[in-house]
Amino acid sequence: MKQDLKNDRKSIKNKSMASLSRNLIFSSGYFCIAFYICKDRSVWYFVAFLLVYNIIECFFCAGLLKCLQNPIDDMIDTVKKVSQDKYEAQNLRSQAEIFALQSQINPHFLYNTLDTIRGYALLSDAKDIAVMTESLSTLFRYSISRPGEMATLKEELDNVKNYLLIQQYRFPDKVNYVEEIEDEDILNYQMPILTIQPIVENAIHHGLEMKIGKGCIKIKAFRTDSNIILFISDDGLGMSEDKLEELRSKLEKEGDDIYGSPSPGRKKGSGIALINVDKRLKFYYGRQYGLKIRSTLDIGTMIEINLPLMNNSE
Repeated sequence: MKQDLKNDRKSIKNKSMASLSRNLIFSSGYFCIAFYICKDRSVWYFVAFLLVYNIIECFFCAGLLKCLQNPIDDMIDTVKKVSQDKYEAQNLRSQAEIFALQSQINPHFLYNTLDTIRGYALLSDAKDIAVMTESLSTLFRYSISRPGEMATLKEELDNVKNYLLIQQYRFPDKVNYVEEIEDEDILNYQMPILTIQPIVENAIHHGLEMKIGKGCIKIKAFRTDSNIILFISDDGLGMSEDKLEELRSKLEKEGDDIYGSPSPGRKKGSGIALINVDKRLKFYYGRQYGLKIRSTLDIGTMIEINLPLMNNSE
């Protein structure tokens, strides 16, 4: 938005300076000719030249206003959009605060209950149940107790491992998990909480759960000069071109309204997790960031997360 305003101001300034320069050159030449012609004539000749000059200046002003109309309208639209975004963002923060307060009501009861179950499991020497209960409790603490917060890439990856540990009990020897971090420094990069785990969950549910045999989920992270790039890929069922275009269309449509509520009639399993993550990333970083999806039927799916490097310290 700031860049748009800057471009609009620059456009108005350049067009104004160009028009005023042309007008100055024209006025200088016009009056030189007028003085040369009228120096030995009646004063009424000069009055006539002034009258013609005023008429020409009226046309010039009208032309200048018409020339500046589009960039001025663009600037007004940009200012309105910025004001609307700030208003909507404030409403979204207020809703998030209310949700955070509401979510504080029951979690302690849930945590205490899970800790109790884990204690009974240990007393009964049911170690698998104890491990699974502890993982579930940790997963809930991470997702419920920190709504709207930022987390490091390392915390996000640890949460993914915790989630996959629970899934291993549901689907023994079903999922092989691989991490590839090219630069350990980016593990401290800050991003919205629950950016990666919903995508991994989506990969298992839609890609690997119905696949025959064992599947693989790979997370690759690296940085460029200006971005942090994450690739989350699976070798699951993939999707057809029509399904892929439908999902991309949903992301683009929802991304145009990053503050709005979910579209009516959207069904579970239709990419809600991906749309939710994409909208949150666009809200935090801007519409040019978010998710990109590539998929081939019976080959697998890859989700690219594109984030700005400049936000690393925020």
